Amino acid sequence: MAGMSQSAPNPGPEAGRDSGASPLSLTETLRRALADLEASAVGVARPAGGKPKYFTRTAQAAKFFEDVVATGLDALYSQASNSDAVVGTNRVRAEANGPVLGRLIAVALRDGSGRMIGLFMAVRTIDQAKFGTRESQLLVSLSAQVAAQIAPRREAAVPARKPAAPTPAWPAVVPPAASAPAPG
Repeated sequence: MAGMSQSAPNPGPEAGRDSGASPLSLTETLRRALADLEASAVGVARPAGGKPKYFTRTAQAAKFFEDVVATGLDALYSQASNSDAVVGTNRVRAEANGPVLGRLIAVALRDGSGRMIGLFMAVRTIDQAKFGTRESQLLVSLSAQVAAQIAPRREAAVPARKPAAPTPAWPAVVPPAASAPAPG
């Protein structure tokens, strides 16, 4: 399986949240989101491409998440880029007329300038309960942390080189003119 498709033990709602803990890695954040959202899979995809990073509970959930990414990512980017809220559906299908396979919620990840840098998604299989307001609010609250974890790192500003001190222009040394006629 691509990405971080592994089963994860439930780390509990307070894992990695004490005030003395170092910032969570993307993997730790996805594990926590998986447990807190009671989702089958959670993950991040970037509009620039590349494989999405995700964490799942089962192989079936991994397949479902991969299908969503493979077939519906462009539509999700379009919906999420035009919204500051969670977008979602309780009727995700693999094929246009196929059976409903699961449920999805997603939120756009934005950098400091407001530019969309990714999509944070959670899915549940059809046998699980629908996502509710609590899950939507949790996804939004985690989105700033996830955005910070995937934002491109900016190189440290390199100070401009201090220009060399100018050489004095006066008194200028003028070479003698070669056999110039005298004014007169």
